[in-house]
Amino acid sequence: MEPKIRIKIIQIVLLFSFCGIITEKVFSQPTPPPSGPDFGSSTPITIFTPKNESINATTYTDVSDWVTYWEALGTWYVTSNGWDATREGPATHEYNCHGYAWHVSENSPHCWINYNELSKYWTGLQSYVQVSTNAIGRKIRFTNDDHSAITAPSGYVRSKWARLPLYRHLINHCPYISTGLSYYELFPNLTGSVNLLCLNGQRSFNTNITNMSGATFSWTPGPFITEVSGSGTSQYTIKGIGNGYSSVGLQINTPSGFSWLDTKYFYAGKPVLSNQKVDGYNYYTGYQICPGNHWLAVTVTGEGASNTAWTVPQGIAYFVGYNELDFTFPFSWSSIAFSATSTNGCGTTSNTSYYLTKKTYGCPYGMTLSPNPASDYVTITIEQDQRILGGIADTSNIYLKSIENSGGTYENHKIKIYNSQSSLVSSYTRGGNKFDIQLRNLNDGLYIIEVTDGLNIYRQQLIVKRN
Repeated sequence: MEPKIRIKIIQIVLLFSFCGIITEKVFSQPTPPPSGPDFGSSTPITIFTPKNESINATTYTDVSDWVTYWEALGTWYVTSNGWDATREGPATHEYNCHGYAWHVSENSPHCWINYNELSKYWTGLQSYVQVSTNAIGRKIRFTNDDHSAITAPSGYVRSKWARLPLYRHLINHCPYISTGLSYYELFPNLTGSVNLLCLNGQRSFNTNITNMSGATFSWTPGPFITEVSGSGTSQYTIKGIGNGYSSVGLQINTPSGFSWLDTKYFYAGKPVLSNQKVDGYNYYTGYQICPGNHWLAVTVTGEGASNTAWTVPQGIAYFVGYNELDFTFPFSWSSIAFSATSTNGCGTTSNTSYYLTKKTYGCPYGMTLSPNPASDYVTITIEQDQRILGGIADTSNIYLKSIENSGGTYENHKIKIYNSQSSLVSSYTRGGNKFDIQLRNLNDGLYIIEVTDGLNIYRQQLIVKRN
């Protein structure tokens, strides 16, 4: 029982029916209530939750004498209790606390919702979900009383006191028991495929918040797609226009102050090849290399992208790795060109090209394998670039990282043979600049021949093929 406040001799028991029944609240009031019904007419209606579940509600029309009375009573009630409560809407029978908190506050029409209909908002399709925080825009259910409110900035709440005005007030500065509060927030989702989207292919994204007239839907298309339809609605359609990673984002804002954001990420179009490398360095057209072993690499992005497919000139020994190409540049060639592609469910990329030229200085020595492909033996010939004898080789941008032999001769060469899994299968030691290596113990396949004299290292691919 609240303290009795005696201002005049008239005392009544005020019953707030339907929303926030304040039982046996005995207090003095400035004027008696009007005679006759407190509403003009009533009409049962059906309203809907944000996820389109039906709610039974009622519309009422006002009687002016009663509205005047409720206004005065609300002012008196706030003043006499010393509450921090500011009137923000007129007294009316058109909507109650539940109608305001769950419906009217979202810019929906006035209506009166009974307490026994409220659970439809957080059960069934779950338009709302219970949360532990009281951030702005949350609904509040007074579990120990028949009342609802919404959170507002600066620690205040907003609620309609039955037929009295709408107030912004501190949570316990109202005629309701403010212990045992439950908070609820809107519970949207965003659906739509995140599979590969091809050029001109269309795709729709949806949210399950389909019946909330005051909500705004802000869609954000990412790169490589464009909007087809649905801006500002709960369904948004896009189509693919390019190649690359993309996204569709949705932000929902409600008049009560709630905001929600989600994003779907996916890949649009064919794969993209980028980050071209030569021996680990950035590629440019005409990049110079010494004769010998080198490797090319690309970065491939794209859903379902295949390993890079390489176009290699005829007669070049090579090995394909994961988005890499290991090849041997012959001494007799002045330039060489390659191209790379990748394929996914949307098609094959256009060619990514490499054009490499022979470096005419700073190549310390070289090695030839003959024949290649070979069957029973291979002849290894060490060749030295006479233009750098007596000096230090320019090894800038050279994959082999060789150092010129100060004596100008090559002796005691160590030869190692690795298979395509980089496992050592044979090793030898030979002297001189030309020598034969037997291959009878090797199966058909691709091998790497490595020769070193202690200062220089040279590698080249060998193909063993007997049929």
